[in-house]
Amino acid sequence: MMLRSFIQDIETEPIEPENKMSFKMKTLVAATMITVIVSLIYIGVKIGYPLSDGEIFRLWFIRTVPIILLLILQCLNIIWTCLLSRIIKMNKKKSLLKRTLLWVVGIIEVLAMALGIFVNMLNDDSEHYNSNGTVIVKTPVWLDKPSYRLYKEENILVLQFLRNADGIEDIDDPIIQQEYLDKKYGDLEKESEHQGENNNESSLNDMTTESQQDLEKIKKIDEGCLKIYQTYIKDTDAEYRKDYNAKGYSYIVTFEDETQIRYLMYDRDDQEGTKAQYVYYKNIKSTGGSWSTMDAEILDMYQYDYESKEVKDLEQTSW
Repeated sequence: MMLRSFIQDIETEPIEPENKMSFKMKTLVAATMITVIVSLIYIGVKIGYPLSDGEIFRLWFIRTVPIILLLILQCLNIIWTCLLSRIIKMNKKKSLLKRTLLWVVGIIEVLAMALGIFVNMLNDDSEHYNSNGTVIVKTPVWLDKPSYRLYKEENILVLQFLRNADGIEDIDDPIIQQEYLDKKYGDLEKESEHQGENNNESSLNDMTTESQQDLEKIKKIDEGCLKIYQTYIKDTDAEYRKDYNAKGYSYIVTFEDETQIRYLMYDRDDQEGTKAQYVYYKNIKSTGGSWSTMDAEILDMYQYDYESKEVKDLEQTSW
């Protein structure tokens, strides 16, 4: 109601002679300039702020601020469209065509801003503040369990990564990420073997020879992923999460945020079938957070020996 009243006042207010601006016009111009300046500052900070490894922007900065700015810009766009429409109407020459074009452009801008607000609201990440000063960031994963990360407050804009977390309640005083990985993944090979033995015992009678071979093959590939991660990647990438693409092939996510994802993926065996080759990829995400394996950049390639369980950095970034 207040916005409609403000627009009606401007539309019905007589235009001052000698190009003098009324107080409401001056207020409108000032509000527009301030909003544009703040928007440019926000974009500049988001693009130019030197985030170091493990740092992320606070959710209020990357999600709430743009929504507020877009809502203000939508209101200003409506007011300016009404005002310019009135000015064009006073100049009767081809005024209908010009006003129609003006309103079409205005509606497109409003819809574009509405789309921007919707995209920002799709970010389902949430921050949970703990009594010991740490912050748990929960990131939902489609068709999978959500991931949790423990951060500390670096400053009003930035959170500094401490370690992965096992849930909202995992807020103990920060331990070294290496200790966390050793605790979580140190015995993973033994656990995998133990689980594999249990699974084999429980379903041995129902399995065909072919399905047993497939299971053993998957187990060996997973062991190679873990060995490569522990040897070459875990010092820089803190995550180890198995996921699947649209074709059902698995890969190991080692890092993911709102801008990019890095992952390790089995490629093929050598001709003898004794060694496996893995590729370490990086994908830059689109504005909406989507990405495609077709656009992946190769960061490195590795080789895993099935028998000796040794890994080798092939130091290749292309085929």
